[in-house]
Amino acid sequence: MVRFYKFSYNTTDIIAAIVIAVLILCAILGYVFITSLNNWDGSCYGSFISEVAAIANAILLYLTLRRQGRSFKQERFETTFFNLLSNHEKVVERLFIEKNNENDNGFTKNRQIFDYILQESKLIKIALSSEKYLGQDTDIEDKGILYWEDMLYQTNINEKRELCKKHIEALKTDITIKFYNAKFHIAEKLYNKYNSLTDQTTKDLFCNKIVFKYYEPYMINYLHSIKEILKYTNDYIYRKKSISRYMNIFITSMSYKELFFIQNYAKYNKRFGKCIETCKLDKIIEAELSNK
Repeated sequence: MVRFYKFSYNTTDIIAAIVIAVLILCAILGYVFITSLNNWDGSCYGSFISEVAAIANAILLYLTLRRQGRSFKQERFETTFFNLLSNHEKVVERLFIEKNNENDNGFTKNRQIFDYILQESKLIKIALSSEKYLGQDTDIEDKGILYWEDMLYQTNINEKRELCKKHIEALKTDITIKFYNAKFHIAEKLYNKYNSLTDQTTKDLFCNKIVFKYYEPYMINYLHSIKEILKYTNDYIYRKKSISRYMNIFITSMSYKELFFIQNYAKYNKRFGKCIETCKLDKIIEAELSNK
């Protein structure tokens, strides 16, 4: 319905121009015909010209009012669009996640969140890519580290010290992997499923699903704000051809990692993915990421 309305609206100018052209042609042909008659009456032709001019003026007035209406709609669309962008930035400013990491219990906020989530995804991949499933975190490894650290400072032989360091690093790696297994509820079944995959793209998507499922509750308002902007743009933009211009304006303030987050979340959430496809935002993000 919306598309039909816009099509009719665009063809109005063309139809009006054709009508005016026909009227002018009729006036010219009428003049030629009347002047060819022996009993030519100039007053009759003058009345005819007046009527043609009145019709042409009415059409021109109509076109002027239509253009003003179109300009008003465009202005109203842009006002609302930029208000939505402003509100979206406020939503970004309120983003907040407690890190709850193995060695960092601080927090991250604003657009720093996208960098943090990307790092978490990489650590999940490391945990899933371990040679064997190590289970979830316990204090046994911590005790083992204390033992090897004690051995490290009791020996003067370089080879033994190097051996102690290797044991410590291996145990620290195991602790990190087990920590992420516990944090993201990576059970042995999930670990085996990941390692049964052969395609790297599928493996990356598998890791993203885990991290998005965990952090999605923190990002609900942000994701809802994006969908509102896209839905409004798609429903009320006057010219569909200009939608890319507004989408480019939308992503102006976004970092590479934020664009990467949106791109990968769209693969995780099919509804969200359909939403950004409708406004061609997926192609714009893909092009932007390929340039960085």
